[in-house]
Amino acid sequence: MAADLLRLVPEGLTQGLDLGSLRRLPAEHVGKALRKRLGDMPWCLDFLPPDSAVPSLAADETGAGNETGTGRTFSGSSDGDGHECCLAPIEFQSTVDPRMAERMLEYATMLRNDLARGGRFFGPSGGPPPLLPLVVYNGARRWTAPLGLGTETSSLPKGLADMQPRFRYWLIDVRRFDPNALAEGLRQAPPGVNFALALFALENASAPDLPDAMGALAELLASEGEVELAESFGLWIEGVLQPWLGVQLPSLTDMMEEPSMLGETLDAWAEEKFQLGRVEGRVDGERELLFRLTQRRFGSKTADALSRLINGLEDPDRLAKVGDLVVDCATGRELLDRAGRIPAP
Repeated sequence: MAADLLRLVPEGLTQGLDLGSLRRLPAEHVGKALRKRLGDMPWCLDFLPPDSAVPSLAADETGAGNETGTGRTFSGSSDGDGHECCLAPIEFQSTVDPRMAERMLEYATMLRNDLARGGRFFGPSGGPPPLLPLVVYNGARRWTAPLGLGTETSSLPKGLADMQPRFRYWLIDVRRFDPNALAEGLRQAPPGVNFALALFALENASAPDLPDAMGALAELLASEGEVELAESFGLWIEGVLQPWLGVQLPSLTDMMEEPSMLGETLDAWAEEKFQLGRVEGRVDGERELLFRLTQRRFGSKTADALSRLINGLEDPDRLAKVGDLVVDCATGRELLDRAGRIPAP
């Protein structure tokens, strides 16, 4: 998965790097203070021999604006002792952090210094290993934080501007991928399978599209023989998709044998929600569904505001009108404004 993720960055960033040597650094290579501060471990990869060529996609083929992809290989066999290497710290974000550049610079500097002191990790020149810092963002809001440091120095005297730190990370914005590029992530399309794209496709799928997306993923995992990866995807589905839907989903292993299981499960879930809200006169299920749909389209803040607006609302017809607005409105502000003006019966 980490190798496939690195295949979504521009070719120039990974040129000369051996993605087949990618490995996660063991905890003993990182100081106690850093382990206490950050739970995620960085990755390390070797440099390719001179004159090696690795195929890649052009940057505009992914439709993500600044991500690329290529075929997948992974060996993980190198132990990194005495090798020239590059460090790839990867940070995962669900919210926009205006101080992301400062955080990544601090993390990367501490990491590189700690590893270089041992003398087993070094760059091509014999100094500290170079860095390929990535931020993977899956929030609903557009990423507005600066992508680096040292860009706002035009108003400073030249001598002072030259003294300022310069640093940049590469952003992979999960929500901004072109749907066609994501669809390729669920097929064995050239130049090869990319399971990072498959994960993004699953994250971006709407509830109606989810059965097809999960079915395609199950078929892809089976065809590639990725049993261990299927277990990891299953844990992610259990921890992310099930709480969002509020329903027990079939396992990927079961779906590999019976692809229609998910569609049947979601149909039964939808019918149960309908009966709960309409037949039995209980609308808690409908309000919860509206909250989840609003959160999916407009983010948590709008969903929380709508939840307060419809809290205690018992009329099914008015709730149905709110549901129509969740689909029809272009922005969260428009949704809240129009929902607040729905006339009482």
